[in-house]
Formats: sequence, structure tokens, C-alpha cells
Amino acid sequence: MDTSNRAIPKIHALSQCLDTHKANRFGITSGKYFLSNSLTYEVNGPVALLTLNRPDKLNAIDTAMMAEMNAAMDQAEEDHSIRAIVVKANGKSFSAGFDLDDEVWSSDKDEDIRAALQNDFDTIMRFWDSPKPTIACVQGYCLGGAMELALSCDLTVASSCALFGEPEV
Repeated sequence: MDTSNRAIPKIHALSQCLDTHKANRFGITSGKYFLSNSLTYEVNGPVALLTLNRPDKLNAIDTAMMAEMNAAMDQAEEDHSIRAIVVKANGKSFSAGFDLDDEVWSSDKDEDIRAALQNDFDTIMRFWDSPKPTIACVQGYCLGGAMELALSCDLTVASSCALFGEPEV
């Protein structure tokens, strides 16, 4: 008996960005959950779901969201029952990238800008360096730093309406 297609239902669930209803249909049960202003963290069986939650700003990543992402990654990496980390987004777009309206970019000091860029880089690299598999579920716009985040994951699942780009280049 060929068992190579057994993973297809779960991969299909990922392609639907693992919404809770579909995940539960495949026997993944809900667990720990927290909600912040810009990120939700949920555990569905062995999967940690990080959901970008600023749809009114196309999920633009600001310093608060980066801090919340780092805290969620800490929690997922420390939890031995978590076997994979999925990052997805609420709304019509994955993310427009880093929020250029964030106050961190208004500094006149070069060292402040360098520190902000280093923080951006370190947050993105958390997904690349994670000891657990990371998966990005992308819909709509995935631009700039968000594209870097998706590329840093081990696997990126994109909907047919996903648009990737680096407009700052």
C-alpha cells in the first residue's frame, strides 16, 4: 500500500492557512491561546500558529509586533509538544512589510536606525534559525520585510492571489 499521499490532507489544510475549523477537521485540537494588539498565538495540537493581526494596516510589521513575534517564538521553541511553527495573517494580505510610520524610523541618530534594522534582521532570522520547522501561509500582498519573513521559513505556502515583492529595491 502506497502511503506517500497520507500527508496530503494536512498539507491541504496548510494551504488553507490552517484556519481552526479546517485544522480541527483533521484531528488537530485547540490549545493555548493569547491575543495581543497585533499578533495572536494559538496551539493546535503540535502546531503553533502565529497570526499577524493588523489587517487595517495590511499587517505592516511595527516594533510592537516584532516584540510579540519574538515572545511567541520563544514560547513555541520552549514548548516540547510543538513540532512546527506556522505564521499567517488576518485580512486580505499577509503583510505590506515593515511599518514605515513606526516611530523608530523617525530618529535622526544613525545608531537608532542601525539598531532598528538589526532588530528587524534578528526577528526575521528567528524563523530561519528555529530548531522547529517554520511555515509561512501567504495570501495577498507579501512585500519587503514580510517577503523576507516568508523566505526565511522552511516552507512557504502561497495562495493563488499571493503577490511577492521587494518594492524598496
